[in-house]
Amino acid sequence: MRGLKLIFTNRKRANEMLERVRTGGPSLTRRETQFIRTTKVDLLKLIPFAMIIIIVEEIIPLIVLYAPFILPSTCILPTQKDRIDAKQREKQRVLVASYSDVFAKLAKDQSVQVSVESFLSGVTLKPVSGMLGISTYTPRVFQLNALKRHLTTIGEDDALLLREHHGAHLTPSELRQALLERGIATDEVPEDLWRTRLTWWLSSVEKLSDKTAVDPASERLRLVACSALGKF
Repeated sequence: MRGLKLIFTNRKRANEMLERVRTGGPSLTRRETQFIRTTKVDLLKLIPFAMIIIIVEEIIPLIVLYAPFILPSTCILPTQKDRIDAKQREKQRVLVASYSDVFAKLAKDQSVQVSVESFLSGVTLKPVSGMLGISTYTPRVFQLNALKRHLTTIGEDDALLLREHHGAHLTPSELRQALLERGIATDEVPEDLWRTRLTWWLSSVEKLSDKTAVDPASERLRLVACSALGKF
């Protein structure tokens, strides 16, 4: 119950941040932006999760194991979050080993602007969705929509990181999370290379403003494929 109550505390904090900006105060930092985004998602999960607690509370341990995406972030313990992230990193490792041909096709340079749908035409979505932490068990149209939403979010986050000195302030855990969200593997990669790989990503997307003929979302998917192949 404490986790559910914390959602309302977080909503109050998020509203205070937004009010500060609305009244001419400092712009939102990346951490504040992420906090507000997470709080909005938690609020959407609140009623369904509360119903689960009321009706079948005993299945919550199973949800933690097999469907953690249902849980509000305030209801996930740090150890559970670590297991969820470790499972995602293991999934990335398996996908890289199993779909190198798909990633090789997507990693080719795009000289003309193509939409995400066209970029992924004729390609199974499982490796791309899986690398970005998106469910691979939904129909293709749902995966495409989820991919586009995720890429939009990453694009906004890239802009904030670029504004904040290419993420120089990120802690190791924040850095690893940023890479995970961009489909960049960190297992068996020395920690001192994590920042180098985020810098590679940000430098690549920073150049997109000079490539008016390239679709930013499709180019980010190409970068995901390049990272899967170890082409940094």
